[in-house]
Amino acid sequence: MASEILQLSQLISNSVTELVKLASTRNFQIPSLDEKFTPSSEAFRKDPDLARSAKVIAAAAFQLAASVLPPTESIIQTISGHFKSAALRTSIDCHVAEILRDAGPEGMHIDTIARKTGVHNSKLARLLRLLANRHIFREVRPDYFVNNRISGLLDTGKSVDEILKNPKEKHEGTTGFVSIAQHILSDGHKGSSYISENMMDPVTGFSGEPNHAPFQRGRRTGKSYFDWYTEPEQDYERHRFGIAMRGTTAMIPPNLVLELFDWSTLPANSLVVDVGGGIGFSCRTILGAHPQLRCVVQDIPRIVEDGTKHWQRENPEALASGRMSFQAHDFFTPQPITDASVFFMKSIVHDWSEPYITKILTHLRAAARPDTKLVVCDVVMTYSCREPSQSTTGDIVVAEDPVLVAPELLKTGFNSVNDMVWTLDAAMLVFHNTQEHTLPQMNQLFTKCGWKIVKVVKKGSSLDGVHAVPI
Repeated sequence: MASEILQLSQLISNSVTELVKLASTRNFQIPSLDEKFTPSSEAFRKDPDLARSAKVIAAAAFQLAASVLPPTESIIQTISGHFKSAALRTSIDCHVAEILRDAGPEGMHIDTIARKTGVHNSKLARLLRLLANRHIFREVRPDYFVNNRISGLLDTGKSVDEILKNPKEKHEGTTGFVSIAQHILSDGHKGSSYISENMMDPVTGFSGEPNHAPFQRGRRTGKSYFDWYTEPEQDYERHRFGIAMRGTTAMIPPNLVLELFDWSTLPANSLVVDVGGGIGFSCRTILGAHPQLRCVVQDIPRIVEDGTKHWQRENPEALASGRMSFQAHDFFTPQPITDASVFFMKSIVHDWSEPYITKILTHLRAAARPDTKLVVCDVVMTYSCREPSQSTTGDIVVAEDPVLVAPELLKTGFNSVNDMVWTLDAAMLVFHNTQEHTLPQMNQLFTKCGWKIVKVVKKGSSLDGVHAVPI
């Protein structure tokens, strides 16, 4: 034990020294926790060496804390997670980050904060204190609070008066991150309370139906999430969800789709079919870098109509030339295009349980030529232990950036400082009764549908690239 915590301490010390040295020589600033959040405050993370050092420090610190804390305290911190989530949701609903934007270093008294949104001062103070103990907001003196760099991320940049006059528009024109948080903290929180009951129920526990998720118990509805949120009375949730999805897209590097597959290997005039491709954001990136290709985006009729209008405004030449086109298609039915060089799917596999995704992949395989490739951008889940040997997945090539490989001392690698993929997996369970897949799970699923996974590309994003060919 003593040896392990000494090693962890030394790893943290060495990594901190390296981080500070690299930041100095490469002209980056390492921001203080007490600073205001700005996009530039996180600029140092764009340097892969600095980003790796920061991850090592944080992951080792988490493991060191778990090693020296009483086990009861570690369990209590997890037990109380839903209280912290509820406190964070309340702070967003009460626009606390916006209220504190101009509080100044002396902070703002809880009476003033609470009065601006008409809530009980003492109750709000207790919730903010709970968050401040986890370094979200800061209590600078008794009952006086300020934003720090973490809570500042929750500031939409709008005035409280503006938000109160038009609550539905709170997230418009923002990065979408706060709407993602509110989406998970509201319906995601309600649904997660029923995970256990849902799993113990013999009907829903083994079901793959989208209307048998914990979400249905939380919302007392028999409809799938996608059907529920189209109801007229869910106008706010639907609007917020749309912004949240744009925010999720914005969190992914804009050229990631170009890094996860080498599109230059395709001959000129090759056809890329984006299955369930929305209004064509991925194809915009692909065609922008490789104008010699052609793209067809398939989706439901309403989305196809929106996508066509978007491209008519933004790039009518691509539509007129035929380089870009849209097609209404239900991907649970046979695939009508049989001359595709690439079938491309982004964030589709995790939306559907195995019986449904099997239909999609099987239809694509039936329409594939012998040289057609399947490129899937989705999460390839890692394990909480060290990854098993490559022999467990046959001859699949896993191309992983070396900076993503954590030191051997870290028992869970970088997983403890990369909660996004684990949160996505839990969200898929709660909202859709689905999951993110490990590579062996994905390999088994694809093989059953007639596809052989040949390569996985990992770039450190929440999405990985899975390349498959017909068996």
